[in-house]
Amino acid sequence: MLKIGFLMLSFIFSTTSFSNDLLWERSGANNLSNQFSSLSQINEENIKNLEMAWTFKSGHVDRILTVETNPIIANDLLITANLDGFVIAINAINGKEVWRKKLPAPVARRGLTFYEKSLYVPTSNGVYILNASNGIINQKIGLSGKVGDNPTLLPPVVTGKSIFVANFNSSVQAWSHKGKLLWNLSLEKENVNPRLWSGMSYDQESKLIFINTSNANGLIGGDIKNGGYSCSLIAIDSENGKIIWSFQEIIHDVWDLDIVGPPVVTKITHNGQKIPVVVSVSKSGNVLLLSRLTGKPIFGLDQYSAPPSSIKSEKLSPVQIKVKIPEKFSDTYFDLKKDITNLSKNQKDYVAHKLRNSKSERFLSVSPNYDVVMFGLHGGAEWPGMSVDPESGIMIVPSNKYPWILRASYFDKDEALTKKIAISNTLYNTKCSLCHGKNLAGAYQNEYDGDLYFPSLIGITTKKDKTYLTSIEKFKYDHMYSTDKNLEKSYQSEVSINRFFLKIDSNWFKKLLRSIQKETGISFLNNYPERTFIKNTIDNISSNDLLNLYPFFLEIDKNVIQNNRLGINAYWQILLDNEGNPGSKPPWGYLTAINLNTGKKIWQQPFGDVFNTYYKNTMKGDINLGGSMITQSKVVFANGTRDAMARAFKLNTGELLWKAKLPTAGSSPPMTYMLNGCQFIIFTATGNWLINSTKKSDSIVAYKLKTCKV
Repeated sequence: MLKIGFLMLSFIFSTTSFSNDLLWERSGANNLSNQFSSLSQINEENIKNLEMAWTFKSGHVDRILTVETNPIIANDLLITANLDGFVIAINAINGKEVWRKKLPAPVARRGLTFYEKSLYVPTSNGVYILNASNGIINQKIGLSGKVGDNPTLLPPVVTGKSIFVANFNSSVQAWSHKGKLLWNLSLEKENVNPRLWSGMSYDQESKLIFINTSNANGLIGGDIKNGGYSCSLIAIDSENGKIIWSFQEIIHDVWDLDIVGPPVVTKITHNGQKIPVVVSVSKSGNVLLLSRLTGKPIFGLDQYSAPPSSIKSEKLSPVQIKVKIPEKFSDTYFDLKKDITNLSKNQKDYVAHKLRNSKSERFLSVSPNYDVVMFGLHGGAEWPGMSVDPESGIMIVPSNKYPWILRASYFDKDEALTKKIAISNTLYNTKCSLCHGKNLAGAYQNEYDGDLYFPSLIGITTKKDKTYLTSIEKFKYDHMYSTDKNLEKSYQSEVSINRFFLKIDSNWFKKLLRSIQKETGISFLNNYPERTFIKNTIDNISSNDLLNLYPFFLEIDKNVIQNNRLGINAYWQILLDNEGNPGSKPPWGYLTAINLNTGKKIWQQPFGDVFNTYYKNTMKGDINLGGSMITQSKVVFANGTRDAMARAFKLNTGELLWKAKLPTAGSSPPMTYMLNGCQFIIFTATGNWLINSTKKSDSIVAYKLKTCKV
């Protein structure tokens, strides 16, 4: 058997690491989730000599999803997962497959754990325990090789006493190795159930579990006091499952501003003393630096005033927290005068037109009367979170800065009568229903497909007066880009969010989709109308048509409102220009270094290159969804940009040290290990899942020094 190479047992600035940080036995590096390794064979002097050691292909490429599993090392095997439900073991020296095991998908979606010869694998049906050497279910642990039966995405924390599992459906559990449930903590509060997909960490010294939670309310939250435990960093006593403290970043979140990535357990130097802290980052661009034992912010807080909701049934918090220190690495505010794209006049005019009904104000919630434009729904920080060097206290966070439109629209809660009236109206049927639907509810694309949007016409007479709705000039203006030739590819797309969910081999995803549709009534765009037909229809609309349509809309609105059938949907869309680029000024992605000891940024730079399709040149800073890792040699490895590059930087300065082309964009944080005296750097490169992204792949790529022979 191959053996783990020499291990340098110098624990510089110990941070109570439960897992040896020379190994990578849990996704995220260890139970501290710091994405840091004490290996230093590869350094800034010799990194130019990195070469590809091997490439592994899993055999499964998904049309939309990408592999986000951060691989781990289990003795001499590299363990990962793919999207059709297989845990896969790879010979970590030569990249050859050793075994694979099918489990209920999604498998190890955000990672897995190795502990004492066994793998602990999260699935849609609990955590399975496998023998690491052969992939056979270990019947001696848990209940016949399994604990729990809830869907879970996160790598469990495993200690000599317990197996800690974070379930997607708002609960944290502790299991004995014999399969006995030791405690069960529900995070339901105020009738709010936050999802647990961001991350979980563990501190051996204090015996505390730390977990980040997500938005739970959607974009309309109703009359909820604070949003329960949503958007919170929570400390849990691992001995009894009691909450020790919780810190909520966004109060009653109706913007989907999750705390993302796992919390990082570390120490910083503050007021001349080393103090234990826990750190999290968020979509809003905040760094939450809290006392590990009390949850108190190290540098204090300020607050923003927040506007009330325009929806009568919704009561929002009048204030939100403001984190001044540590400094923000990103922000959610979109300046309608300064932030619209400047790539060309054509692109700027297109985006400005799309935002003609938009408002932008910090913590402004959605309304049927206007759109809200902001940054942050997929970064600020993204799901991989950040990496932290425990010696220097420097954290690295990749982030995104591309814009989103938050929309709210009316729909008929019982649409049978509306459909009957619409079907009987020949003019509406021939001129409008193709885009706006027989139920007048409209349709839209999600970020996997594009940004096409057909607004709901329910309630239109309450928002626009007769003069506006019967004006042919207003009609032509509102529809001026509806048939833009650059949108033809979007119209012809065959991918839909329905197919995205329903193709996944797991019933819980299907149930989730059904519950979302039942709860919100949201209509997803499945079959996109042919552009030429739409253009001809719009071109042939006359003033007389609009005059004849107005009584039809008025009849429906009166009927819906008088019978109390007016409902509200809320959803978001990525804001793109007519070339498929984000609708804001570049850079669209950054890499930032922050000194946690002082809370100050030490450098920030655009991350990734993107080709400008209009001017045919390269711009700096692009969408990234991969992540970062730091090594003892003060080298930062990062990937995830659409240019499909793996990169390495100096930790202290951000200077680019190395880059190499991957098969496609990196899709999980890099990781590293040492075998037979050689350090390997691993990149999972399966692509970027957003619209207009890179091609998909099924690749894992390993690099090592040319001079290192295995």
